[in-house]
Amino acid sequence: MLRVRAYIDGYNLYHSILRFGEPHLKWLDLWALCERFVPPVTGRLAGVHYFSAYATWLPASMARHKALVAALRSKGVDVNLANFKLKDRRCPDCKHRYVSHEEKETDVHLALALLDHAWRDMYDRALIVSRDSDLVPAARLTKASFPNKEIHVVAPPHLGHSNDMLKVVDGKHKVQKKHLEACLLPATINLTDGTVIKRPTEYDPP
Repeated sequence: MLRVRAYIDGYNLYHSILRFGEPHLKWLDLWALCERFVPPVTGRLAGVHYFSAYATWLPASMARHKALVAALRSKGVDVNLANFKLKDRRCPDCKHRYVSHEEKETDVHLALALLDHAWRDMYDRALIVSRDSDLVPAARLTKASFPNKEIHVVAPPHLGHSNDMLKVVDGKHKVQKKHLEACLLPATINLTDGTVIKRPTEYDPP
């Protein structure tokens, strides 16, 4: 049985879903989504690893994100949270200086997990759900160190595949809107300890 393990760049996927303009698609069961890219009969999903960070300066957004994280954990998804850091920027036109937020460490965490899990023989095939070409060195090193391990890249909606990544990996897939629509989380999730996770009203289907 082929052991498949998925590694998801959370914001890369989120921003691609955002382009649909349909907020209910964000309430997504990532375990169910990744199962769509596992070979039927001959493969099984051994794990799903989600890499993201909370936008702490946006309380409402962070509350929705925390609800999603709780729901994902209830489905067996391993959640890895990094952080945002302040970054000084300057407008190239008016030269005005301002401070923005930049996500840090997410790519590093994903790359390290990909390598560490290969070293510990935790998968036969890895699925990298991202368009980010920054992950190419990690994929290349994994293939060089563990040539029997397969790496497949899964492009988020609206995004093509990184040409540099395609030179390294063994296969490619594409998340389509029909996959999202078929893999939404339920409105309410009841945990065994009595905790109830509710879908944010902003994510209610139309």
